[in-house]
Amino acid sequence: MKKDNNYSLDDIAGYETEKERIKRIIYNINNFQELREHGIFLPKGLIISGPSGVGKTQIAKIIANLSVANFYVCNLFYNKDSASEQLNKVFNKASKSSPSIIYIDELDRYLPSKSSDSYSPYQRDTLSTLLTILDGFSENEGIMFLATTSSKDDLPEEVLRAGRIDEHICLSLPTREERAEIFSFYLNKINLNSSKLDMDSLLSKTGSFSGADIKALINKTCSRVNYSGRKELKNEDFFDAINEIRFQDIKKRKMKGSEKITAYHELGHYIVAKALLGVSCDISIENYDDDLGATIIQDKVKFSEEDEGIDARKKSSLMKLIVISLAGRAAEEEYIGEPCIGCSSDYHQAVLMISNMFDEGMFGDQYADVDFLENGLKSGDNKTKYLYEILTNCHNEAKIIIKGNCHVIEALYPHLIDKGFLAGEECEEIYNEIILNK
Repeated sequence: MKKDNNYSLDDIAGYETEKERIKRIIYNINNFQELREHGIFLPKGLIISGPSGVGKTQIAKIIANLSVANFYVCNLFYNKDSASEQLNKVFNKASKSSPSIIYIDELDRYLPSKSSDSYSPYQRDTLSTLLTILDGFSENEGIMFLATTSSKDDLPEEVLRAGRIDEHICLSLPTREERAEIFSFYLNKINLNSSKLDMDSLLSKTGSFSGADIKALINKTCSRVNYSGRKELKNEDFFDAINEIRFQDIKKRKMKGSEKITAYHELGHYIVAKALLGVSCDISIENYDDDLGATIIQDKVKFSEEDEGIDARKKSSLMKLIVISLAGRAAEEEYIGEPCIGCSSDYHQAVLMISNMFDEGMFGDQYADVDFLENGLKSGDNKTKYLYEILTNCHNEAKIIIKGNCHVIEALYPHLIDKGFLAGEECEEIYNEIILNK
């Protein structure tokens, strides 16, 4: 692989702990001979894992650029040779020019999935050859196997064990603080004025965004602003692009008669989230493929101490999220008179959360290890009866909240129908006005 001087660790915002580990690995590669004399060796394998867009491939390119190692890339799907032939060819080259790195992007594409009982002869052959290669060189030869994956949990356990893969770097979606760094990094590279942006608002709307998503968001927004002839960025400039990136290449379509149902469904989610979480969420009734609308609350939920929002690790918090999931159906019953098609994903999400809570023993050890999604709901089973009881109670709680806030829903409804999308700030402004005038 040809080294590219355009890549360095300075191009990555956030991920300070991970960058320190990468620096250490690069140092060890560049000082391989000296360290070997002290009995210190390169890791035989390094896996960089994480969801799409967090920078896995970019980090691999940085390692290639900043290290003195010869870098050999295996594009197994795009070569006339079989996977085993190509892996053996690359290994033979690497063994003659240490220190060297053998690199495969998205390794999970080529190997049998741990979550699947079936796999192709190609995947079996690739796995067998890779294991033979990893076992075939010693740690003092100066060869390192490097791979990225979006599905580390699906990789075969025999690949990941110590002695084959000794280093793991996991890149999660950026925290709120890291997203702020990423926004600052890319906004500082443009010639448009961004001084009046409400960054807290943008960070709240991009809770599920990766670094690549934020880069694309800024580029898309700035190109439109520049085309319009303006020189200053406003928060509303980002709104359309946020949804476009969130739904990616799914085409936005005009709704055909479903506006009323969708609006009340999403307003049900909104008002219950407002009541239980104390936050105003973005609401959309814009139609993207099978998604008729959305109430964006995932950025209000935290899964670690560093995140902000409701703590999704606690039973009480998870119960609130279940109530919110069922609020769309409750609102349809209140305003349409009956539940409508489109609630299945909400219902599935609620059952999934309850199933996970059973597995964690949150409802008592006697209900642990029941898998509703795998085995189905069994009529008459005590655990199934308890699940139905939980769903009913949460659904009734959502109905009570909706009935007590009909005046808010009815005030928001015409605005949502007119605009198709209401930012959390707009909802909050209307909500506060209603409360003051009540």
